[in-house]
Amino acid sequence: MSALRSDDDAESCSVASRDVALTPQERLVLAVLETNRGRVVGRVELARHSGMTGLSARRCDSVIGGLRRRLGTDAIVTVRSRGWMLSER
Repeated sequence: MSALRSDDDAESCSVASRDVALTPQERLVLAVLETNRGRVVGRVELARHSGMTGLSARRCDSVIGGLRRRLGTDAIVTVRSRGWMLSER
């Protein structure tokens, strides 16, 4: 991932100077990951901070998959049995 920029109020973010449209849930999940940059965020914590606690336990997985499709597969790192974090690249 290169040069990810996002604005909490915007409906998109920029990756390598390219605007990428995000869904409301994707924006929330990305904001949680950005707030915790350099730290692994687990499924329960991610769901709690992005407003998905009442949804399926796997909803976070689906949103992460959507973000990877939009931002690039290397944008979000999976840490097995722990959660996800933004790539340092």
